[in-house]
Amino acid sequence: MGEGVSIILCTFNGKDRLPATLEAIQKLDPEVPKELILVDNASTDGTGEWLKHYLLYDHFDFPTSYIFEPKAGLIYARLTGIKSATYNLLLFCDDDNALASDYLTLGSKLFQSNPNLGVLGGYGIPVLEGIEPAWLSRYQKSFALGPQAERSGKIQEIPGYVYGAAAFFRKKPLLDLIDSGYGFYLTGRTQTQAISGDDLELCWLMQLMGYEIHYKESLKFFHSMPQSRMTTDYLIKMKSGTAAGGALLFAYRQFFLNPKSTSSRFVLAYFLQFLKTGLLLLKNRITRSGTSTSWERDLAMAILTSRWASFRDNFSLARALFSQLKSNKKFWIHTT
Repeated sequence: MGEGVSIILCTFNGKDRLPATLEAIQKLDPEVPKELILVDNASTDGTGEWLKHYLLYDHFDFPTSYIFEPKAGLIYARLTGIKSATYNLLLFCDDDNALASDYLTLGSKLFQSNPNLGVLGGYGIPVLEGIEPAWLSRYQKSFALGPQAERSGKIQEIPGYVYGAAAFFRKKPLLDLIDSGYGFYLTGRTQTQAISGDDLELCWLMQLMGYEIHYKESLKFFHSMPQSRMTTDYLIKMKSGTAAGGALLFAYRQFFLNPKSTSSRFVLAYFLQFLKTGLLLLKNRITRSGTSTSWERDLAMAILTSRWASFRDNFSLARALFSQLKSNKKFWIHTT
């Protein structure tokens, strides 16, 4: 496993977004050894052919590869990229991210100086098509924009995370998990579903394995935000998607809280949380009945509804995930 960075660029129907992203990758500091792994996640708009043509005629001065991943879901594309990576560090670059030229240089130096560093996130700078919405500053992290903490350094929350866009990961621990047959449950957004939480799952697994998560403000990348995303309807859909993974994320939270807990105790905690979420949803429905509400009330209701549905529909999956965490204790260091 060589010292360098494997840039994993996953895309679904992204041919209109990719030119700026690929141009920025070509301009990265040449002193860091790197490769580019392009993973086409079941695109249907000709993105695959476009990428193959681009790689033929737009030459990079470092290795590139194209892989088609037929199973829809960002986590499947990322896992395919991880298994194909040559270098010891991974960088998940979204197809609408334009990395600053020093991104790999700064990131790799931080990993070299801290063997406990497992995940590193940067600062997303919005590139807007129109006027910035007044509400964006309050929800910018949901869009992988802006600061991820008050200051650069270790994320103290356990479990904690950084957004997956332009995030570095140490490869070996993730590859060891994959090779062991560990199942990843949060699939990420697809064409028909907006279920997310895959960023959290990867970060939380790294914490369980004893690695630190850091944020570095000087790691800058530009994140393209089309006008279609800068609406409250899109925000509600996106936040609902995160809440749709609530039952599975609950399994992780319970394991962090008490890794020695029995399966029967997990089942009890699960149904108590399901009941609590249902009562809170009912209370909010009664409170808002017959009144005019702002879009933020609609957002709160959408999150609660999606979270409640997640607990209603995913008990078997959540229990299986908790059991998997229990049975893989050989990997976990943060379980005391």
